[in-house]
Amino acid sequence: MNEQGTQTELLKNILQTLRDLVLSQSPNTLIDRSAQKSTDADLLYEAWAASGSATSAAVWKIKRIKQSTNLTEWADGNDAYDNIWGNREALTYS
Repeated sequence: MNEQGTQTELLKNILQTLRDLVLSQSPNTLIDRSAQKSTDADLLYEAWAASGSATSAAVWKIKRIKQSTNLTEWADGNDAYDNIWGNREALTYS
């Protein structure tokens, strides 16, 4: 990788780290929340991301709720801000 590519990757990593830090410190001030029913009427998806985040960006924390049993599961099995809202129904939950 050339010097410019290395610097670009370094900046991306720094921005990701800063975003994660800000979200973990003040989630109530920077978060947009989305909720949507699934094609399966028993499932409800809730998600959080920084205000203005694209639904195609891997910056969402996504929770799936099975309404009949009130079972709550997280995308990728964790509550990290690293999922794509647009892919919510295809993600793995636990």
